[in-house]
Parts: sequence; C-alpha cells; structure tokens
Amino acid sequence: MVLTYRQIDEIKFPCFRLPHDDWRRQDGLLMLDNKILDDTNIQGETLGARRAATPLQDRLYRLDYTIWDFPTLLKTNRNTFIDYKGIPFIYEKTKYCPLRYHKIKEVIKKGYGSFLVLDNCDKYFHIPRPPEPSILFAGVLHFMGMPWRLYNYSEIRNKDTRRKI
Repeated sequence: MVLTYRQIDEIKFPCFRLPHDDWRRQDGLLMLDNKILDDTNIQGETLGARRAATPLQDRLYRLDYTIWDFPTLLKTNRNTFIDYKGIPFIYEKTKYCPLRYHKIKEVIKKGYGSFLVLDNCDKYFHIPRPPEPSILFAGVLHFMGMPWRLYNYSEIRNKDTRRKI
C-alpha cells in the first residue's frame, strides 16, 4: 500500500522503519528477508501483542527504529514502514510545503500534555511535553497557506525553507 500526505490519518503511530518493500504474506505470517514481521495467526490487536505471543520468537525480524510521529517519518531516509497495527506501507513524498519558523510565545501545560502558542500563527499545537527552556522557535509546515504540522524546534530562528511531504 502506497500512502501520501493525503492519507496520513490512516497511519497508526508508532510505526517502524523497514529496509525495503519486499515483504510477503504466507500462511498468516508477514515475512521480510525470510524472517517474521507479524504473525496474524496469533490473537492480538497490535503488532507488538502478536509478536510477544508468537511461539516463533527466534524467527522474528528485529524492528530497530521506532517512528512516533509524522515529522519523524518525513525525516527518515527510507520510505517503507509497518504501523503498530501490523500494516506495511510505503510512504511517498509528493508535494513541497513551506517550512516557516515562529517564535514560541507561550507553552500552556495541561495534565495530558501541553499546547504550544506561536507568534504570527493562528493555530495552537498539542505537544506531548514542553520543549526545553533554551528552545525559542518552532518550525511549522504550512499547507495551502495555513499552519499545518509542527515540524521541529530550534534555539535560533532558522531560514524559512520548504520540505517535501
């Protein structure tokens, strides 16, 4: 399955980076390089639950790089992944978006995370934890002229640029 930014909501994070897209299904097993990525013969709602319960532990493919969010997915140097539900996919970057840096105006701490308030930006961004006090700027991807996704943090105001999403 090939996904682009238009289907980003179909990706269930966290997901895991794979070295290539030569996976195959065989007898309820999702295989990569003759090792097991997922055993759908085992009861379990998530990839991790099925991998932990499979009796074929010695044949499991080692998942070594976890991607927790969309910006991290964009920054990886590969385009093949498996999400935490066990669905393999190829992410294809198809469009350029402006990346603009905004001064962090305020961080509103909540019990379940924080909200990031930025200068010259109408949108608040929900973040899992506040940035370090030395972080003064946030890079925001803009889509169709509107702030869309938080991309990164910076101690200095970086030059506005663009990123392929």
